Amino acid sequence: MTQQDQDIINELIQQYDDISLNHAISSQQLAEVYEQEMNRPNNLLSTCCLASDLGKIYIAPAILNKTETLDEVERAVVNAHPYFTYMLLIQNNISNDICQIVLYHHLYTPPHLSSIPDFDKQYSKIVSELNTIDRFAALTEVRPFRDAYSIEEALNIIEESEYDSDVDDFLRRYYL
Repeated sequence: MTQQDQDIINELIQQYDDISLNHAISSQQLAEVYEQEMNRPNNLLSTCCLASDLGKIYIAPAILNKTETLDEVERAVVNAHPYFTYMLLIQNNISNDICQIVLYHHLYTPPHLSSIPDFDKQYSKIVSELNTIDRFAALTEVRPFRDAYSIEEALNIIEESEYDSDVDDFLRRYYL
């Protein structure tokens, strides 16, 4: 990751809507504390947290701010945001490691999309960490369609699916 990557991402996040910007910043701040505890000075995880939802800038506010359940097409559009993010970062010459990590941050390959590189297993750990931090932050934030979960409820929900145990341990020490 370069300073140029960071500068471009900081410029791009100015396009976030308020909810996405607040989520990106809270995820980034949590990741920074985690990186400090894990003695990782490069800030790759926190930078990826900041950038991971940039693809949502292409999604209509009516979908992002919908208070009812998303229909099948709306859900497919929202689920494609990692791909939109990946393509935006590639177009802005962001380093490949950041592009790959944010592309897979929801732990699945977006179906029927072109130009997707095969998942590089060297990023497995950081993708898992990003996914866990991202979900924890999202669950503990108020969203248009629901109230925030408590910290304990969010941790329990996360543990019901694939998650990073190091991040889970960190979150429990940090919050409980």
